[in-house]
Order: sequence, then structure tokens, then C-alpha cells
Amino acid sequence: IDSDLMDKLVTLTENKSERPDRVFFLTGLWILPVSLGLAVFGLIMSGYYPETYAPLMGAAALTGILGFGFLLASKIVGRWYSDKSSSIDI
Repeated sequence: IDSDLMDKLVTLTENKSERPDRVFFLTGLWILPVSLGLAVFGLIMSGYYPETYAPLMGAAALTGILGFGFLLASKIVGRWYSDKSSSIDI
């Protein structure tokens, strides 16, 4: 990546009024399916390699907790804004 491209990417997000509650909500919606995918992957892999079950279930649990944490954070941060018509209801 050259400096011109980096400058263009940086200016795309400058002076935007991005709401963190929406970013947290979208992040949670991205991470939760990853958690389910890791759990399914762990179940499949444990049939072939039983020692992979615990680590993959641990990774699935960790990403699941992170996903729910982001959803909770979006709800908490959403209360800081007075514009309730554009808040996210979970």
C-alpha cells in the first residue's frame, strides 16, 4: 500500500459522525456466527481428531462471549444518545 492509497483510505473516515453503538451491534452480529461455526467445526473435527474438541469449543465459547459482549455494549452505549428514533433495539 503506497502513501496515496493510505491517505485516501484515511480521508474516507475523517469527520464522520459514526455511532459506536451501531458499530458494536454490527460487530456482535459478525462475531456470533463465527462462534457457531467454530462449534460446528469442533464437533466435526472431534470425530477425526478427538484432541481438537476442547480447544475448538473453547474458541467457540470465547467468540460467543465476545459477540454477546458487543451486543450488550451496543445497548449500553446506545443510551448515551438522545436520538431514540435511530437507536438499535435488541
